[in-house]
Amino acid sequence: QLGAQQRLLVAFSGGLDSSVLLHLLATLRRQRPGMQLRALHVHHGLSAFADRWVEHCRRRCADWQIPLTVTHVQVDAREGGIEAAARAARY
Repeated sequence: QLGAQQRLLVAFSGGLDSSVLLHLLATLRRQRPGMQLRALHVHHGLSAFADRWVEHCRRRCADWQIPLTVTHVQVDAREGGIEAAARAARY
C-alpha cells in the first residue's frame, strides 16, 4: 500500500512495462501530493540506440514532471554472457 508520504524510485527502461508503471504512479501522485517520485534509467551502452533510449526517457519524465537520474555503467561480458553482465552492472 502506498502512503501519502511515500518516496518511490522507479527503474525506467523506457519500454512499455516501465512506461505504463511510471505513468500510473505519476497519475496517482496527483491524488497524493506528499508522494515523491523519481525515475532511474541505467545506460549500459550495449545498444546502438542506447542514447536514443535516454532521450526518450528524458522526454517522458519531462512530460510527466518526474525527476530522472541516468546512470552509466560499464558492462564486462567476458564471463556469463552480455545479459548476465548487464544485470550484474545494474545491481
